[in-house]
Amino acid sequence: SKDSKNLSFVALDINCHPKLPNEVLLTGSDSSVHTYNLEKSTCYPLFSNKGLPFFKAFRSTKDTNLAFALSLEGALSVWDLRNPQTSIDSYAKFNGKPYAASYEDPYLVVSTNKNEISFFDIANYKKGFAPISNDVYDSEHPINCIAISPDSCNYLSLGTFGGEFSAWKTGERSSANIGPKKGYKEQTRKSQRNYVTEVTGGKQYYPINDLKYHPEIPDVVFTAGGDGRIIIYDYVELKFDEIDYYESVTYPTTPVT
Repeated sequence: SKDSKNLSFVALDINCHPKLPNEVLLTGSDSSVHTYNLEKSTCYPLFSNKGLPFFKAFRSTKDTNLAFALSLEGALSVWDLRNPQTSIDSYAKFNGKPYAASYEDPYLVVSTNKNEISFFDIANYKKGFAPISNDVYDSEHPINCIAISPDSCNYLSLGTFGGEFSAWKTGERSSANIGPKKGYKEQTRKSQRNYVTEVTGGKQYYPINDLKYHPEIPDVVFTAGGDGRIIIYDYVELKFDEIDYYESVTYPTTPVT
């Protein structure tokens, strides 16, 4: 194992590239996106934002010279890593501030604090890009996490701050027919019973903090809840299974891998 390296910033997100196994992107609290070389244990900044920090960044699977980054200011920017002094493109017409995102080639899906869901075709990026679809998720609870599956993006799921989980499945579709209401058929929408509990005077809502699809079984998604539980949803069996690894809300589950 490698020795750990002390960084001068807090890493807000980590992204690995399938074609660059020795390098990872780190979005830093210093408003920069850094590259970390696993072989050499070196870290240096690639590009920076003058305003609020980025919270997610990734390289295009098709063109490793292109990087995309979402900032807390509400913009999705595009960077050419061969000349990263300034961004070459950006999109900032979201309804609300981007809060969660998921990237699986070729699509990037972004949700905002106003529950707008936008799909971007990253693989076919052209300057002046815009979402290929915009939808609004109808819920009183804001979206906390969102994920698309790695199998050609056939599955989409999200979790809210109110413990609500929704899942969609889609068949064949074009880039003009994608999104929760365009090409995806909603399979389930329910509050997982372990994420919403009855308490005196009402209900206690635990957020769904993270979602991850199984890398080899794409019709299975794992959800991590603020009540400390991990729950699996099976798209084929249309059912939930609980994993009681964490039973105390003192230790809520955050990321799940």
